[in-house]
Amino acid sequence: MGDEVRETSGPVIEAPLPGGPPENATSLSQLQSIFSKKRPLRAMRQSRQNVVASIFNPFKQVTQSFIMTFGITPPRPEQELKATIFICTMLLGTVVLVIILGLFVLRQIF
Repeated sequence: MGDEVRETSGPVIEAPLPGGPPENATSLSQLQSIFSKKRPLRAMRQSRQNVVASIFNPFKQVTQSFIMTFGITPPRPEQELKATIFICTMLLGTVVLVIILGLFVLRQIF
């Protein structure tokens, strides 16, 4: 019975589970329920919603880019607004400071 060959639409690779099957799983349906979790799908949907929301909010997009570029731990959802305001204020302040210093140096030269 285990030597039967079934036709499929693509190649099937059967590999043993690393470390073997969990001890509490006795059937295929139990294994499938253990290894199929809805959390990654829910996280994908939530991240997609965050991307769509950040497209329409340029401040949020700048904040997300800054966080991903420098590897900062993303803020919790309840702290996201505070983080956006803080990061955008610091970036804007840095840009203004550089412009002022540049104008000062140019005025001293000419």
